[in-house]
Amino acid sequence: MNTTDWINRALMLLQAMLMAAAVYFGVKAGYRLLLGEFAPCAISRVSEKDSRKNAAAAIHPFSEFAVISRRNLFGTQEPSDRQRISSDIERLRQTRLKLKLRGTISGSEDTACGVIEDASGKGQFLVKVGDTVQDAVVVMILKGKIVLQVGGREELLEMDQWSSGVSPSPPSSGAQSPAQVDDRQQVISLKRSQIDDAIKDINQLMKQVRIIPNFNQGKPDGLMISGIPQDSFFSQIGLRNGDILSGVDGKSIESVDDALKLYTGMKSASRLKVQLKRGGREEVIDYAIE
Repeated sequence: MNTTDWINRALMLLQAMLMAAAVYFGVKAGYRLLLGEFAPCAISRVSEKDSRKNAAAAIHPFSEFAVISRRNLFGTQEPSDRQRISSDIERLRQTRLKLKLRGTISGSEDTACGVIEDASGKGQFLVKVGDTVQDAVVVMILKGKIVLQVGGREELLEMDQWSSGVSPSPPSSGAQSPAQVDDRQQVISLKRSQIDDAIKDINQLMKQVRIIPNFNQGKPDGLMISGIPQDSFFSQIGLRNGDILSGVDGKSIESVDDALKLYTGMKSASRLKVQLKRGGREEVIDYAIE
């Protein structure tokens, strides 16, 4: 074998070895690629404690949904305390507190009010829902009655059946005693000079009392008068705390301006009739002006 043949065989052997190596490494790389593509994913383990913590975090407190209840989107709210008390009003016991109800103005919770007299001699008070009188809290004001909460229990304070419970103020020397015409009408005689002196300053006269609108089923129903001082012009003309002025000479009173008809009428007329509600009764005061 000459040298040329030996070299050729060596080259062929070297080529075969290189091809075998290439095939080997190619197959190995292919297996690695294939195994890497389908390799199982690593699964993280969550402890039971962490699972419970996450579940608890996902539960929201009921307070977060309170707004839904307040808005009553589906109209399913249960009756309010006002509705509950209204249905049981006749079963409430009469309060034993030393209080007298002189008058009420029925209406919504924001507008309703009443005049209560402290029988122990502490005077009269204009109260609204939420106010405190003695040991009681006013929880509801209805026509002629007030519901009080005393020691966690509801009690009833009602107006006297026949009158507001205020005895008539004694007439001054300038006014004669009223003559009773019938159960619902009285006649009071007044001096013209007495009226002129009283209405010289109407603004000052109006400061002597509290006058607030009275409503019945949402409609104006006169003016309620309270805070009448003793020996004042208002007591001299026979008005009492809790009276609701409803008309003058048959014309309805629905505003303070209408009430001025009482003063202007007294100033010029010799006879004047005032319609009012007292203790739930319709009454008339007939003024004879000399």
